[in-house]
Amino acid sequence: MSIGEGDRRGKMKKKVLLTGASGGIGYSVEKVLCERGFEVYAPIRQEVRVESDVHWVKGNILDDAFVDRMMAEIKPEYLIHLAWDRSSIYEKHAPLQYAFLSSGIRLAQAFAENGGKRALYAGSFAEYAASDRPLKETDVLDLSRTHYAFCKHHLHEIAERYFRVNGVSFGYARIGGSYSLEDIRRNRLIGSLWKAFFNDQTFVFRDRSLLRDFIYIKDVAAALVQFLESGVEGTVNICTGKATSVKDFVTLFAKKVGKEHLLVFKDDCADQVPVQFGDNTRLVKEVGYTPRYTVEQGLSEIAEEFLKAEKERKAEN
Repeated sequence: MSIGEGDRRGKMKKKVLLTGASGGIGYSVEKVLCERGFEVYAPIRQEVRVESDVHWVKGNILDDAFVDRMMAEIKPEYLIHLAWDRSSIYEKHAPLQYAFLSSGIRLAQAFAENGGKRALYAGSFAEYAASDRPLKETDVLDLSRTHYAFCKHHLHEIAERYFRVNGVSFGYARIGGSYSLEDIRRNRLIGSLWKAFFNDQTFVFRDRSLLRDFIYIKDVAAALVQFLESGVEGTVNICTGKATSVKDFVTLFAKKVGKEHLLVFKDDCADQVPVQFGDNTRLVKEVGYTPRYTVEQGLSEIAEEFLKAEKERKAEN
């Protein structure tokens, strides 16, 4: 691990350690942090991306020894912890959920031990129990539904208490239904739609009656960085405060890319929470961030990239 050059180049910048920088949200957060003048360090398991201004540190945060070495060498003032295994959220046996729980605790300890001042951890609306009204940060959680919710909750509680005892400012973000162009690399809604439409395949959608709080990735990233810099403590919902039906969301994207004829809807969402949208009062009034993108605007940007990719494919053929 060699990061001395980063220290020499940016002594006056605020150092932040960002985990999960290669993920969908992390990729966008990294760009906002750099724009805001942070010196960004990010652990990464795979090959380092050289096109960004981030100082990549090769290693695995599930390795406590690596975490200790990294923190001791960087000594970041700020920490944003986004890394998590989302692929096994709904699986019955999910050992990686507990591995990330343990890793998150060790990150907190190493951060505090090396002079860290402000930490931000992130979870999601998947932690909340079902409700037919806007979810508030103090609402009941459903810890029995998934290993994900159980582990996120306990990491939140442990980190909050540990940071308080050690004089570290702490915030916890619960993120609503984020969506982005990055989703095409993952098994998420936009990614699934993109792949089906790009191959002119029928997309059978079974959850049309669901209501969700869809928030565009650019808003998520900007809100998280604003939250970090605000000094606000406790839990804050990162969301729009508006409920959109999943059917309308899917249909709007299909129309924008001219693929509405490929949609087939069926009612079969027994395993899904029917309504899930948040109250963003703390985000707006305390953190000072109001989401800028409507669903229509966010999907327009993604649709533009889809149409560009489709045009390029046709030109190649």
